[in-house]
Amino acid sequence: MPYRIRRVWAVIFLTTLTLCLWLAHPSLTIGHQGIAEIATAKSSALTQLVQEGLKLYQASDIQGAIKCWQKALSSDQEGDSNSAERINVLVYLSRAYQQVGKIPEAIAQLKQVIAYYRQTNEPIKVGRMITEQAQLYSSLGQHRRAVAILCGQNQINLPCTQDSALEIARHHSDSLGEVAAWGSLGNAHRLQGEYEQAIQDFEGSYEIAQRINHQTYIGSSLNGLANTYASLAKSNERRAEFASEVSDHKSA
Repeated sequence: MPYRIRRVWAVIFLTTLTLCLWLAHPSLTIGHQGIAEIATAKSSALTQLVQEGLKLYQASDIQGAIKCWQKALSSDQEGDSNSAERINVLVYLSRAYQQVGKIPEAIAQLKQVIAYYRQTNEPIKVGRMITEQAQLYSSLGQHRRAVAILCGQNQINLPCTQDSALEIARHHSDSLGEVAAWGSLGNAHRLQGEYEQAIQDFEGSYEIAQRINHQTYIGSSLNGLANTYASLAKSNERRAEFASEVSDHKSA
């Protein structure tokens, strides 16, 4: 894959990933105010370790943050295994694992988070987290699995299933979640070589981003479209070259 396309795809990937965390959890890039909000919770070993991990993460000590949050979870074994603070730690760990390339570990954390939000009946958060999960599978090259999570169908032009990320966002009028799901779906289809479908996906993302006037996602959708058209053009060029070679061979 050409460097420029890889770079733009990474920007879209990280942008949509950040979207999920903006709306569902405290951001890992929070400043002192965000840390203060966490500190208002009951003072405990878990809370102190969460704060320490956030500071390490902000200082770019990702491995240190991971160790800190792992210790936080271990120290809370006798507490509420489904507390909101514990779930935030799982999300933090997922983001940190992604930073160091441990994608399977990141997915494992998200599975616990998704199960929690299903249990607490928070469908919008479920939709956003499974969009993030799909992005991670796609980063592993498991694009069909990503498509299945995002829409629930591997066949083009079929409606998405009710428990898919895209349908959850639609059903609950979650425009930002829908933008992220469409963009992630477009990436997955493009990386499978399904360029026409990817174009439809990015157009869907662009339409919603424009309607809600979200400039970051307008740009991401347009970049996705541009890269998909470029990939489609190269694919058509290769086909034309192959057809020409076949024709020359028959004429010889």
